[in-house]
Amino acid sequence: MKFSICADIMYGKMPFSEKLKKIREMGFHTFEFWRWGTKDTEKIKETMDECGMDLSTFCLDSPDENIMKRIGRNMLNSDCRELLAEITVQSLEVAKKLGAKSLIATVGDSVCGVPYEVQISRVYESLEGVKGLFEEAGVTLLIEPINRKERKEYLLPDVRECAKIVKNINSPNIKLLFDLYHQHMENAFCLSDMTNLIPLTGHIHIADIPGRHEPGCGTVDFDGIFRTLSECGYNGFIGAEFIPSTSEDEALARLAELGEKYSVLP
Repeated sequence: MKFSICADIMYGKMPFSEKLKKIREMGFHTFEFWRWGTKDTEKIKETMDECGMDLSTFCLDSPDENIMKRIGRNMLNSDCRELLAEITVQSLEVAKKLGAKSLIATVGDSVCGVPYEVQISRVYESLEGVKGLFEEAGVTLLIEPINRKERKEYLLPDVRECAKIVKNINSPNIKLLFDLYHQHMENAFCLSDMTNLIPLTGHIHIADIPGRHEPGCGTVDFDGIFRTLSECGYNGFIGAEFIPSTSEDEALARLAELGEKYSVLP
């Protein structure tokens, strides 16, 4: 297991390259972020090389805001499959340049007036349409459930429902992003589910509740979670996608202590 620090959420309005340097100074080697279309990817690559850092993942995206307005909120649940293929190709090119081995896609919001079964069919069609691109590139597409307390119309908030789709698609390059924060917010988390879904999981996100702060600030049983991950043999990334409760340095220091306890690499 290895930590991956979400750079977007850390160190406020500091320039992105400076955020990466701070994360590296705190002892962490791997980072992730959300949108690449709004960032200077050349500068990111320079900073990665300078600091000796790796990128784990980022979101499917495009620098064309018109495209993102059409498909951004309904990445997989839409009829815009040509646009999805276009941003997939663009994002895979960036992944190759930056060395990322996975990309994140949200399913999208529920579309008013369209039957649930039709929307699920759209998700399947979208995934079938791009899975060959991911298999050819050797990059994994991560499907992320998001809780409905914060995104009220999200189509698939429960990781177990997303898992059914991932299992049925049956591609080594289509996996779950198991976000522990979103599942706790949905009151849909239990350790046995996590154990059962580890074979389908390509990435994990963590944050405590309430407040989406660093582990140890709230009610989530991270000791039980990390013991279970260890027992299951999970060896992927654990993305730190939390809002520091105090300073970023203090929050990352606490995370490093947790990592030392459960042999998670920084």
